[in-house]
Amino acid sequence: LSHLYLAKEMIEQKLFLSTSLKSSKISNIVILSSYLPAKYSNENIFHHYNKTHYPFFLPGTYGIAKQSSIRTGRILNQKYTNINVHSVHPGFASTELGINRNGLFIEKYGAKFFWYIISYFVRVKTMEEAASTSIYCLLSDDAGGGFYQNNKRSEWPKTSDNVNENNNKEDIRRKDEKCWNQSMTLIDEIKRDIWKIKMKEGRKDKKEEEAEE
Repeated sequence: LSHLYLAKEMIEQKLFLSTSLKSSKISNIVILSSYLPAKYSNENIFHHYNKTHYPFFLPGTYGIAKQSSIRTGRILNQKYTNINVHSVHPGFASTELGINRNGLFIEKYGAKFFWYIISYFVRVKTMEEAASTSIYCLLSDDAGGGFYQNNKRSEWPKTSDNVNENNNKEDIRRKDEKCWNQSMTLIDEIKRDIWKIKMKEGRKDKKEEEAEE
């Protein structure tokens, strides 16, 4: 949500070159996704509602976030001109994510075991290789919006997101708009909560100042 809010605000405040000047230049926005978690995302699979401490299960919370970023990215791409939004799957790259985030014991050693096993089945990329598709989408004048992996455009992870005889553009757009509207509602709620906290802190500071006087 924070990245969506940042991109939306930057576009509307005309902070991108393509939106601040009368120019035909296109600004590129890259949203990091993940192919398999997005493809198999399902809120009924290992979906935990505990916001302060949740297990790192790929099809659950993580996958839902990645698929949501794809849906809101498509709306972002349609909603504003001179903007190309790219959803990027960097590939399998061994990082510290899930290892050193002070999570559950099973997460830390489970992540290490995961990378050890998966390296026997797929090629695990270096950090530089994993970043190459994002850099390509950011710097290329030829890449249009869409889903990218291995420096080229690819189909959307979920089969239902690709236009064919079973899926039409209107159905896909309705799903995307529903996700967009829910995201905007959540952002507004967070902004209201932050405003309430600031107001409460302001009143507290004022009382302390009056007490000192």
